[in-house]
Amino acid sequence: MEIQEQAVWCLGNLASESVNIRDKIIGLKGLDKLISLLAKTDRNSLIKHIVWAITSFCRPEPPMAWEIIKPVNK
Repeated sequence: MEIQEQAVWCLGNLASESVNIRDKIIGLKGLDKLISLLAKTDRNSLIKHIVWAITSFCRPEPPMAWEIIKPVNK
């Protein structure tokens, strides 16, 4: 469980570093995996880390297309 949370934290940090890294993670389905994990977990600490990581994807400019982040809204 701790490794899972650290991996989520790592993805969030990497995604916030630059548009190129963020887009690479998205292209490798990393954001999709985070969204899927968010839908499946009931661990509050993991939910907190996933939500933080997803917000990190929104930091670099230019912003992501709405279609990419839209599944989080479901």
